Amino acid sequence: NKNLEEEIEKGNFRADLFWRLNVVPIHLPPLRDRLEDIPLLVQDLIKGLAAKGMRQKEFSDGAYQAMMTHSWPGNVRELRNFIERVVIMCANPVISEKEIHLFLNPGTSGEVPNDQTGLLPYLSADFKDAKKSFERYSLQLKLNENEGNISQTA
Repeated sequence: NKNLEEEIEKGNFRADLFWRLNVVPIHLPPLRDRLEDIPLLVQDLIKGLAAKGMRQKEFSDGAYQAMMTHSWPGNVRELRNFIERVVIMCANPVISEKEIHLFLNPGTSGEVPNDQTGLLPYLSADFKDAKKSFERYSLQLKLNENEGNISQTA
């Protein structure tokens, strides 16, 4: 993320290496300057995850709008990691605006489940505890859907 021509002048980068690498310079603006690309990038990232065997998910219009309000300091890498996390962690086939806010701003929403209902796995201290907590939370939701019927839940 530095201007290599300035670094050459300062003596911090080799000029011969710069001219070997600088065949076709490409300027790509940061994601925060091209937020309108987010829906297309997300759809492409979801296809890539589906090709790896993950369940296909959809994002609501509100979810796209919520993602377009974030500054994405990590650019497309941050977006890619975020989409993978949301696809893995959200049980619903359609990701909503509420879930986007929950994952983009962990701990800032009053919607985060407490210890009685299970923590969101990514907030736990380590993977083992996160997995255990998520499984407990998920099973409790399914048990509630089946009105406490363990056989039907199984």
